[in-house]
Formats: sequence, C-alpha cells, structure tokens
Amino acid sequence: MLDRRNHKVIVFLCALLALVFAIGAFLFLERQYCMDVPLILESNIYEYTKVSTLDISQLRFNGEKIAADIANNTIYISQASDKLSHYSSLQGELKSTNPAYTLFFLKNTALNDISSAVESGTPLSLVIVEEDLCQLVNVVITTLPVINIDGAVTHQDEERRAVYSGFATIWSGFDPSTEAYSTISSDLQWHVRGNSAAAEPKNPWKLSFKNERGENKNVELVGLGRDDDWILNSLTMDDTRIKEKLFMDLWNIIAAGTDYNYKMSSGEYVEAVINGKYMGVFLLQRRLDAKYLELSDEDVLLKVTHYQATSAEEAYEFVTPKVNAEEIYTIMQRVFEGKEPSSYNLYNVIDVNLMLQLASARDNFSLKNMYHVLKKTDDGYAHFLVPWDTDQSFGVVWKAEYAFCYDYQMSLGEFGVRMETPALQKTYPEYQQKAIERWNNLRQTILTEENILAHIDELYGKLSTSGAIARDISVWSNRYGGDDTVSALKAFVCARLAFVDKYYN
Repeated sequence: MLDRRNHKVIVFLCALLALVFAIGAFLFLERQYCMDVPLILESNIYEYTKVSTLDISQLRFNGEKIAADIANNTIYISQASDKLSHYSSLQGELKSTNPAYTLFFLKNTALNDISSAVESGTPLSLVIVEEDLCQLVNVVITTLPVINIDGAVTHQDEERRAVYSGFATIWSGFDPSTEAYSTISSDLQWHVRGNSAAAEPKNPWKLSFKNERGENKNVELVGLGRDDDWILNSLTMDDTRIKEKLFMDLWNIIAAGTDYNYKMSSGEYVEAVINGKYMGVFLLQRRLDAKYLELSDEDVLLKVTHYQATSAEEAYEFVTPKVNAEEIYTIMQRVFEGKEPSSYNLYNVIDVNLMLQLASARDNFSLKNMYHVLKKTDDGYAHFLVPWDTDQSFGVVWKAEYAFCYDYQMSLGEFGVRMETPALQKTYPEYQQKAIERWNNLRQTILTEENILAHIDELYGKLSTSGAIARDISVWSNRYGGDDTVSALKAFVCARLAFVDKYYN
C-alpha cells in the first residue's frame, strides 16, 4: 500500500514539475521580444480561428506611420547590418495606434536566422490580433534606409508638373551623421523630375522638405548632409543599379584629392514606399547648388538646359542668382562657339575628360549634362566643369532606346567633354602631355583595376545582402534581358581601362 501511495506521489510530483516547467517555458517565451513585440509559437496562432483583414496602416515604427505596401500586406523596416545576429538585437519599436490590436511575432525559421532572412528576402511573420480575429503580416527587414511618402496632388508648378503635398519619414538602421539609428519625419512636396527618365514607369522624384508653415526646411539624411531639396533617382536605365553611383564615387574621390575640382552629386541607396505601394530601390541624392558646392555670393553656377541651343543665353541657365550676367554670357558665348576655351581650368578639364572617357559617358559633353562653376577671382572668373546625370555610362547607350552596349572601343575624340579640339590645343599646347601624365597617375592610384572592381563589389554587396535588388527586379524586372550584369560591367571596365591606356600611352 505504501509503495502504491509513493508511486502516486511521485507521479503527481512529476506531473507538477512538468506543469511548472511548461509554465516557466511559456513565461520565458513571453519575455522574449523583437522590436518590442512579444514572440508567440507558431502553433498558438491556430487558437484564433477567424482570419480577417485588419488595418496595417495603423502600425507605427519608432512613432511614425509604417512603410507599408497595402496590397501585398507587407511592411518594410530598416536595420543596421551589424544588428542581425539575433532577433532581440533588432532596433526600434513596432506599435499599433489601435488599442484593440495586439501584436506578436511568430517564432519561426526566419526569426531564428535574421541575417539569412534579410539576404534572401524572407519576411518575418507578424500577427495582428483583435479579439478572436487575426491577420498575418509580412515584415521585410532591409539594411538599406527606408523612406515612406504619403500625399496627394495639390497643384501644378510653373512647368505644369503635378505637385504632391504630404508627409515623409526616413528610417536608417545606421545613420553615419549620428552613428546610431535615426528616424526623420517632415512635411514634403514632390514632383516627377528629369526628361527621358520622367517617361519611365518608375519615376524619378524631386523632394522638397517643408516645415509646418510650408517653408523650405533643411533635413540631414543618411550621412549626406543637410538640405531642403533632394532627388530620388530611379536608376531605371541600369540593371545593375550601380553605374551612376560608381561614377559619382570615383569622381568625388578624384575631386577630393585636388584643389581645382568640384564634387558632383553624392547619394545613398534607399528603398521607397509611396502612397502605400512598394516602389523599389532609389538613389537618394544631393542636388548641385551653391550650398552643396560651397560657393560664395560672387561665384556663379550655370546648368546646361538646351544642348542644341544657338546662343549661350539659350544654352545656359543661372542656378545661382544672376551676377554680372552680361560678363558671364560673354565668357560663355565664346566657350559656346568653341573659339576661346582659355577661361577653363586646364587641370579640371583634363580630369573631367579622363573620367568621361573611362566611363564612356557619351551623354555628358560640355553642352550636355554638365554644370559650370565660374569662381570669382581678382582677374575675372575661373571656369570649372562638374559632371551631372551620368545614367548613360559604363556601357549604357541610347540607340533609339536605351541599351547596354559592349562596344567599349568608341572613339575617344567623338564624345566626352569635346575639349580635344584645335582651339584647345592652340590655347593649351601642353594639354595632351598633361592628360597623358594625369591618366597614368590616376591609373597607379584611384583608377586601378583592383580599386574599381572592389568598389563595384562593395556597391553590389549593399544591394544584394539587403535583399533590395531582388525586390526591385521583382517589381520592375530587368531592362536588357539579362545582358547588363555585374560580371558584364566588370568586363566592360577592364576592357575600357585597357583601351584608354592604349590611347593615352
């Protein structure tokens, strides 16, 4: 009898211990969080029998309306690349403005291997619960900044473009300016920008940040400095999505090592959601203006607006306020006619021409996609060129439509800044020798094959390890049928380097 009682006691104690262990495990699980949202076992979701369509626009991340693709029931959250080791290390707070909603993350394979989920584009599973209703939401984690824009058309500008007014938030898992997570929100106006790119299904945008009174507002974004006007470059001409940034980065490295070159635009990749629709990868860029180029009030910035113009006044517009306009147009008329290039800084012209030759940038000669800085000096003005809008570079060409072209052996004299002319040679007899010397110097330093290929890998790594380029392709597909790849770009660069070497040697 005693043995039987002891047996019952032992069985009871074992059952009690098992219950305590189960409760402890449950409580321990309840204390596990991801972005301030508790975890739930996948099997527990089945107690909510009614699946409904709940309003994901009521979700907030770090206090701001979430970047949500409504039709695809997907939200996008930026995280730092070094915070993907474990779900508990993901930054920020995911909340709901609806007090009836309770949020859970399913503890599944994706949650347990965040880094692989990010690179493969596998979403985390968020459960929204309202009483006995539930909805499963896809949560895409990306290591690129995420920008969410909401608004509607409110008016037309002087060029009869539709202007949208609304609100924008940009989240950055790592903001170089603060070396921390950043969430920046502001009122916003925006419109489609560009010429040929404006006709593409994936539009490029000009963004103008505003304060509550509708005045221009400077914001500091993703380590690119402070400005009120920004560009969302759609990169729609380039299947690799890296050619324009490659050009920018190389030029800005060259410019930083001189006292006679001005930097061109700089940019960083972001993923954008606009009016509840995922729009893919963009390059968030600074615009070229006096503030960005650190010009004085006496300096002049001109932009080419009509490359088939018949006069300088028609060809160039003042970006800065008009200063000494008659003198400026007199200088530019002689340049426009190709008669007197003596106002140019010789070394700046050489560097610009070499970079355009390397990139085979056929759309960026001196009267096309180029800014002109005229810096005031005691003797008048010193004249500098700044490249701009290099979407036709590194093999992208226009042949009745955009194409990726393997012909790297196009004549160096037929494009570029079109400065290798008799007038230039007469004004600067040393031009050719100086160009040869400069090219060989750059080839030993900044423009080595190893450096350029490594930079291509770095840029493509940002797009691929974040999962962003696969998402962009899934929305917009590839333009050139699989011909324009990273390996094809590398082959083009190597062949082009060898070709330009032969020319300048």
